[in-house]
Amino acid sequence: MRIDNIIFYIMMGIECLLLIPFTLNYRLLDKTGKWAYYYLVSSVVYAVGAAALARLFKNNLWFSSFMDVAQFVILSVYYYKIIKNNFVRPLIKFLPIPALIFFFVDFFKLEGVAAYTFHFWNHQNISAALLWHDIFCATAVR
Repeated sequence: MRIDNIIFYIMMGIECLLLIPFTLNYRLLDKTGKWAYYYLVSSVVYAVGAAALARLFKNNLWFSSFMDVAQFVILSVYYYKIIKNNFVRPLIKFLPIPALIFFFVDFFKLEGVAAYTFHFWNHQNISAALLWHDIFCATAVR
């Protein structure tokens, strides 16, 4: 078995193990806990879906793009719920709007559905946006 497959299954196992206490205690979770749970679920769906689509169709870029946007929105709602800073909250509320507009323009107009190759909304861009989003929100909590 290749090392990347081993790492994939280890990470999937960790994510599934993390879901157990959240699932068992879902009714006890507050709003922020539920959004953390939604993020964990989306992470598992992302990993399993991307792996399955890559094996079936050899192209999972469109799915990765949808999941990146979904996780960005989930994290935005999560941070909006926990951050009380009056300057940062409107920014967090606003950030998903241009991200969604950019994604849909890219997906439906710039590249088209049939030939979507993930050029404009690539992993480096979304990773940088999520990192900036996380750093910005983490500093606002303090």
